[in-house]
Amino acid sequence: MRLVVLFLAVSALIASWTETYATSGTTAVGPRIIEQPMGGKAELGGDFILQVGATGIGTLQFQWFLDGQPLPSETSASLALVNLDEDQFGAYTVVVADSTGSVMSEPAFLTLAASAYPVWFEQPRDVTAALGSAARFTAVATGPAPIAYRWRLNGSDIPDANGPTLDLPSVSLADGGAYTLFVTTSMGTLRSQPAVLRLDLPALPATSRFADRPLITEASGAGTLHNAGAVSETAAGEPRHAGKRGGSSVWFSWQPPDSGQASVSTVGSSFDTLLGVYTGDTLGSLIEVVSDDDRGGYRTSAVRFNAEAGTVYHIAVDGFAGAQGQVVVSWDLLANAGLLPRILIAPEDDIAISGGDKALTVKAEGDALTYQWYFNGIPIPGASDATIPLGTVSEGRAGLYVVRVSTPAGDTIETVAARVEIASGPAAAAQDKLDDLFENPPASPLARHVLSAGGFTSVAPGIPGWRETTNEGAQRSPEDPIVYGELGGATLWFRFQATASGWMRLSTEGSSIPVVLGVYTNRHRLQPISEARPTPPGTHCELLFPAHAGTDYMVMIDGVNGAQGIFRLSYSIELAPIDSPLLTHTSEGLLYQRRLPPGRYAIEAGDSLARMTPLLVTNAVDGVLRFLDTRSGGRTRHFYRVTGLP
Repeated sequence: MRLVVLFLAVSALIASWTETYATSGTTAVGPRIIEQPMGGKAELGGDFILQVGATGIGTLQFQWFLDGQPLPSETSASLALVNLDEDQFGAYTVVVADSTGSVMSEPAFLTLAASAYPVWFEQPRDVTAALGSAARFTAVATGPAPIAYRWRLNGSDIPDANGPTLDLPSVSLADGGAYTLFVTTSMGTLRSQPAVLRLDLPALPATSRFADRPLITEASGAGTLHNAGAVSETAAGEPRHAGKRGGSSVWFSWQPPDSGQASVSTVGSSFDTLLGVYTGDTLGSLIEVVSDDDRGGYRTSAVRFNAEAGTVYHIAVDGFAGAQGQVVVSWDLLANAGLLPRILIAPEDDIAISGGDKALTVKAEGDALTYQWYFNGIPIPGASDATIPLGTVSEGRAGLYVVRVSTPAGDTIETVAARVEIASGPAAAAQDKLDDLFENPPASPLARHVLSAGGFTSVAPGIPGWRETTNEGAQRSPEDPIVYGELGGATLWFRFQATASGWMRLSTEGSSIPVVLGVYTNRHRLQPISEARPTPPGTHCELLFPAHAGTDYMVMIDGVNGAQGIFRLSYSIELAPIDSPLLTHTSEGLLYQRRLPPGRYAIEAGDSLARMTPLLVTNAVDGVLRFLDTRSGGRTRHFYRVTGLP
């Protein structure tokens, strides 16, 4: 396993690096290089020749190196590289020796030609379709074969959608939303811009002002509305719908013609929605009937409730974290149906301290109700009360807990899954959306993440910690970063702060599934700090990065190939200098210097974290890593990756 030390993004015109060496002086003896080997770009499967010119005393001897490692049998003045594969790109040097001494050439960098990376020729475009009609999304990308395709709807994989064209033969409400295509080759992954399938439905009346809300009286229906430009009336007392941060709500009222079981959903919408149903006459006097974030499928909302004929219900549709776009709203009334149980207080996501006691409770309204608890979708034998004691918490109990509440007539409703994590000490709960890491505790007792959202896990020197959790049921937001080209599909987010500056270490050793790991700052525009993936034959990953006291570090974990299950995240911090890198422009290029523990390091660079090219292997002499960029290009942003070697 390789330990990834850090990522650095700098604003400079950077193309490649020259390794520098500490020397004690110069000497007139030994061979002299009169023509340095010249690097360049080449295609996979192509050929390339490197050559060095040198003079010296007697017969000259040559030895070629790739990234600091000698190449067996490559002992002539020229090096012919035939049928290139991925492992042959990097920094080439040659040592020339004669009877009086030796000299090493400057590095010659062989990089992959841009055409070897996947490139878009045509990205998928928005489509409008009526229910029951056909719809098609098409894209064109090129790159080295084989090319793999994967389509996703609102962040979720679409079964068997693995080609450049996606056909929907008969569009339904569930097909509406934002489609994204991922194209993967051996050299990286491309993510398309979202293409929206807009459903051709009647426009519904709605308004951003609660006082101006229109009234709908049909028992069932479906239509579209827009919240573009809408602003929530927070100052007037508008609640946080589903207990989440919105900001762009629109309202309409519904008066059912009969009593029965009502359902409302935003399935088919093109962005992440929030949904709330209320009674009351003013914003300040609203009483929540039911609310939801993601029950309709990731990024869409769905609720069920008991509706009474003649009662006016006020329905709010909002965008999570202020999202805006086209909303699809559908509603239906199952007239004269039995009463559903009403959940008053639901179990919430929580952290259980290892060795302590834990219990989960649901409070529901209804006559002669019965209960059945589930753990990761499997019924728990004997768990048939409103409270389930978990007893003394130990590893292996982390997971998703759901309770199904039923009436004697068989009418049932389930709570939203509560994720219970096991931790070594106090910690903030994991979230399946980045923005939920910064939620404030909402007022609604029905909302998830009430106790833990908006918090962070503190990491202090000398106090290592760990947590065990599961990404069962998690999905992936289209905006989540792609780590090493891994598309994943079940991400969780964590928020850490160091109490003192130093080197923070994260490890997933002990996990039951392979995961990738990423660390980022700047919640509004993620800045990568470090990323890691398992290195075969290992199944876990580990990284080390400089952490500044009080800075928010957002950590993302995703299952390799969408794997879901229990994983363990360990964290610690060691007090040590974390001086910022010193970047100095010289006449020869950009000089990079940084304090690092003594040892050997491999340096890579690229325009994105998914496209990194090996550059060289060098040492941190006297605890300082130095390398020089001798060439410049047209890029204003570039990434370095420095990886510690055994």
